[in-house]
Amino acid sequence: VDGNPSPELEWHLSGRPVTNSSNTFISEERLSSTGLRSSITLHHKNTHGNASQLLHLPSSVA
Repeated sequence: VDGNPSPELEWHLSGRPVTNSSNTFISEERLSSTGLRSSITLHHKNTHGNASQLLHLPSSVA
């Protein structure tokens, strides 16, 4: 995302903010003085195995 001033991003799941934890990893990469890329990786494990999903914030957000 781009913006001036530079944006701050926050991930939400079911209306609640998501933070880094043993099951969740959030990364942010500054692309320029006004641009930011964010992604989140979710990990889940149970008796049947484990899975991960990587999600990216769309390039245009209203």
